[in-house]
Amino acid sequence: MLDALRKDFYRDHPYELLRPQILIEQDGGFVEKILGNLKFPCRVTGENVIKYQEYLIKKKGMSKNDAYIQACNEFYKIRAREEVAERVAEEQALLFGARGGQSQTERSLWLEHKNLQKSEPQIITQVLRLVS
Repeated sequence: MLDALRKDFYRDHPYELLRPQILIEQDGGFVEKILGNLKFPCRVTGENVIKYQEYLIKKKGMSKNDAYIQACNEFYKIRAREEVAERVAEEQALLFGARGGQSQTERSLWLEHKNLQKSEPQIITQVLRLVS
């Protein structure tokens, strides 16, 4: 049953497969306690939604379709809250003076450019020696 639920969920949400995941077995009671109240202590993953859907089918007697709709709706609400919290945290960090850092590639290119500028006169003199 879980494989069928997983297939349906990832067919409709293919980008969830690209998110990093932690592969740890969870005890059975955490999904209904947490997802049902929309309070989740860690990032919600597709697997959490699938297990919650299974819980709704087995324990609450919901149909597969109704359980899928409810689990996905709660997933969307949690994901929206996470995104808003991330945006607010980023704005607050900027207001308090945090600077966005350069990526590793940008930093490497900047260092290369800086070193080329330093060594440019030396390169020119070496080329002139070779030519004359």
